[in-house]
Amino acid sequence: MANQVSEDIVAYCTSCKLDLAHVIVALDGKKVKKVLCKTCDKEHVYKAPKKGKAPPKKRKTKAKAKKITISPLEEWETAMKQAKDAPMVVYAQDGSFKEGEKLDHSSFGKGLITKLIHPNKMEVIFEAGTKFMIRGSS
Repeated sequence: MANQVSEDIVAYCTSCKLDLAHVIVALDGKKVKKVLCKTCDKEHVYKAPKKGKAPPKKRKTKAKAKKITISPLEEWETAMKQAKDAPMVVYAQDGSFKEGEKLDHSSFGKGLITKLIHPNKMEVIFEAGTKFMIRGSS
């Protein structure tokens, strides 16, 4: 049986990289010249199906290092243990603070100052998580 234009045929799709159903678009005598992929809707030169050949190998991506996640509570407990001898100061917006000091806050409880951020902010680890606090400029 001869192939005809608009007839379905299985062909290798150069876009999808798979053997898929196509529609014949152009013939040269009895030879199929062009097809239209029913999946991606792209017209291309006819390529015989690969029949069982493995699809092209995907490039290997670099393995991402697994992030070890620590809960805010664990992070706070560890920080507080390391700073057990650090002085405890009461938080006030206009207060002067140092990195490594323990902080007593009326809402968040006890925390540890981990970083002073110029000009008037600081990062503090509390039991509920890390907070950015206002501080007096130094």
